[in-house]
Amino acid sequence: MRDEEVVDMIRHYRHDLLNHLQLIQGYAQMDKLDKVKEKTTELLDDLLQERKLSNLNGPNFTLWMMNFNSTYDSFRLSYEIDLDHADFSSIDRTLTHHCEEIIKELHKHILDEQIYNGKLSIYKQNHSVRMMIRFEGEFLNQQELKSSLVNKPFIQDVDMNEQGCSIRLRLM
Repeated sequence: MRDEEVVDMIRHYRHDLLNHLQLIQGYAQMDKLDKVKEKTTELLDDLLQERKLSNLNGPNFTLWMMNFNSTYDSFRLSYEIDLDHADFSSIDRTLTHHCEEIIKELHKHILDEQIYNGKLSIYKQNHSVRMMIRFEGEFLNQQELKSSLVNKPFIQDVDMNEQGCSIRLRLM
């Protein structure tokens, strides 16, 4: 990653953090303690997830996730890491490449002017580490999209309907 890209990432990160803190401060000034508690809890939860992400020992994947929302105009992605420990060092670059391929394929089937909200979950199931990427929104040519995704060897399965799609990967 070039110096300019690192500075840009920090700038976006700081902007988002300041937005959260200004919102909390606004609720505090209006004496809305319940909202202050709610937004503080949300921020702390986000920071905990961020720590879990960075502790996966996958620097390329972590940077890709942290830059996602500023990189892709039509997609917004949050994440949830439901693992106590995992070491992604051996799959880091491959995983990042696979995720980029998925987004590239999804992008071919988006509607103009629509934002697709999604969630990436990493979890353990039957002693395997798995990933699910879900996006809400209607995709064009759903059967074609599903076929192109299912044919990728790293994808376990794909569910598509009018509300969106879910893509599962077995990681380890």
